[in-house]
Amino acid sequence: MKIFERILDSRIREIVKLSSNQCGFVTGCGTIDAIHAARLLVEKHREKQRPVYLAFLDLEKAFDGVPREVIWYALRQHGVPEELVEWVRMLYSCPRSRVKAAAGTSTEFPIIGIIIGVNGICCHAFAQKCVENRNKGLH
Repeated sequence: MKIFERILDSRIREIVKLSSNQCGFVTGCGTIDAIHAARLLVEKHREKQRPVYLAFLDLEKAFDGVPREVIWYALRQHGVPEELVEWVRMLYSCPRSRVKAAAGTSTEFPIIGIIIGVNGICCHAFAQKCVENRNKGLH
């Protein structure tokens, strides 16, 4: 299943064009890049003696509560073909997992929230639409 998830993620990433403002789940871009960008922003505002306001949000668990219908909508809004959206939906239809440890394997339990394999691109598609709508004045 992991191979299929990677292929699906790769195909969706080819379609969904993400803002350069996003660093999460982007190869070669991480927390250090975001900190560097914030530092440059603060320096530029100080040079011009203008106030700058920054907000830092911990989004670690933020997408667990996003209704899945919103994710499908965001993918469609990015132009992801219905066939790929349906494959993602199938992954989410009845996701179950087990934990394997030295003591043994757990019983199956339902997975709630966004599935890790396609997590990054789904989160980005959703977040990108939020940013685009915000920039258009829609709240």
